[in-house]
Amino acid sequence: MDQKQNVLLRLPAERLYAKELEALKEADQDPKPAGWQLSPRSELTFITGRHAGSVNIT
Repeated sequence: MDQKQNVLLRLPAERLYAKELEALKEADQDPKPAGWQLSPRSELTFITGRHAGSVNIT
């Protein structure tokens, strides 16, 4: 494999939005389905945007 083909095109969402995801985890008080790290409400907030504590979710 050529070295140029092994280039990362963009960071994964988990790394790119790590601060926002961590803020959502800390503020999340709703029940989480088995195997989930966030509740469905927090997932929706991550997708649509809003605030989690003092962090703006974009």
